[in-house]
Amino acid sequence: MHAAGGVIELELAYRRDGTVLGLRVRDLTDEGKNLQSPTQHNLIKLGTLVNGYRIGAVRYEPCAVLTTKCPSGANRGIGKPFMCFAIERAMTLLARRLGLDPAEVRLRNYVRPEEMPYTTPTGARYDSGDYPATLRAALARFDYARRRVEQARARAAGRRLGIGLATSVEPAGTNLAVYELVTGRRAASGSAEAAMVRIEPDGSVRAALGDPATGQGYETVVAQIVADELGLTPAEVDVAPGFDSATTPWLYLSGNYSNKFSVTDVGAVLGAARAVRDKLLRIAAYRLEAAPEDLELRDGAARVRGVPGRALPLRELARLAYADPLGLPPGETPGLEARHAYQNPLARPVDPARRVPSQLVFSNAAHVCLVEVDPGTGAVQVLDYVVVHDCGRELNPLIVEGMVRGATVHGIAAALLEEFRYDAAGQLLTATFLDYLKPTALDVPPITVGRLEHPSPVTPLGAKGVGEGGAIPAPAAIANAVEDALADLGVVVRELPLTPERVWRWVRGGA
Repeated sequence: MHAAGGVIELELAYRRDGTVLGLRVRDLTDEGKNLQSPTQHNLIKLGTLVNGYRIGAVRYEPCAVLTTKCPSGANRGIGKPFMCFAIERAMTLLARRLGLDPAEVRLRNYVRPEEMPYTTPTGARYDSGDYPATLRAALARFDYARRRVEQARARAAGRRLGIGLATSVEPAGTNLAVYELVTGRRAASGSAEAAMVRIEPDGSVRAALGDPATGQGYETVVAQIVADELGLTPAEVDVAPGFDSATTPWLYLSGNYSNKFSVTDVGAVLGAARAVRDKLLRIAAYRLEAAPEDLELRDGAARVRGVPGRALPLRELARLAYADPLGLPPGETPGLEARHAYQNPLARPVDPARRVPSQLVFSNAAHVCLVEVDPGTGAVQVLDYVVVHDCGRELNPLIVEGMVRGATVHGIAAALLEEFRYDAAGQLLTATFLDYLKPTALDVPPITVGRLEHPSPVTPLGAKGVGEGGAIPAPAAIANAVEDALADLGVVVRELPLTPERVWRWVRGGA
């Protein structure tokens, strides 16, 4: 299984000042032998079709084709990096045609912060953010004006430096009602997840989630959320790894997909933790003869605010809940366990105009990079790379930064190296890492990461998705930089990856 291939034909309607009025996209996707969800790449692009731009008229003609290649599947960003590549290449070509700076064209077309929440022609709802500020921050970190001067000096000395920029929106949380556009019926809908929080009779705390982590660090963040609600440290919360349908809370919509942790999973964990917290406070209030609103959970105990000596340890509250039900408030059930299923409120059915919010919450990012192209070999070296992103409230900044860096490297690899090749008979030629190249530390430059923080008003803690963001605009940023380095040769980048052989042929053809 690998990511889908495809061809996008894109047209812009625009004014002479660079304002984009309309967009027409024909999207042909090679899904291979994907019999499970052969339209998923097309449908997901509905959420990012206009990127962060205020484009009022859109025509989208998707076509998914089944072929004899390997089945396509979800790869980081699934469909969105290719859509971003197409629209960001178009914006750069528009800037060149009009003699404008590529940054200026984008700034003239962004959805403005005062327009949030903003609904796109396809039904996507951008919840919060300041897209112009994200790009300006990236340009400042990159020292854009100085780098343009440096580029001109290098060109005079015979070196081919190129500067590329690309921006993106990063959606999170798929509304499964979108598949009704293809099937004509609603087999599933919405975006939801389930979680469990339990305090054991000895006072230890366990949590479980229907979305098993695959390296994203969910366990750490779940422990943080539960600890904050129960007045503990994250180290005191045991988060169950993996998934067991006999014990793990789950829904049909459960699972690790669609960048959805911040959109649904956080709400499920928060709901379960708060239910346990509220019960603890009711029991403690009864035993301490205080009002629940006068209590707080802190340092492993329920405490009366302002009265240091009046407190009950969590271990004692757990003992009461499990071993001494006659000591509980009248009508209170024994035990300290809660399960909660959370559905994001933005999910809606397909409307009469066949519009649907296919994805629910949107982060944004701006990437700017400097590359050097060797015209003799076609080799591309990335010299510098800057990312500024906005994923709302960062629940764990260290994990977020790791996500951003890892996803960006993933996108750089897609731009320069990664390609599944087939022969005329449909035989896969790149089936091992001897043939399919991945970047090493030697291939990746230092990545400077900056952040803005515009919390989402529609997620429980204001967080947004971040796992895919670096991979979405990176291919377009690299492509724009390579074309910038070779612009005087008439080279126009229309495909990926930018392998040395491919770039060398462009240089020879242009020359």
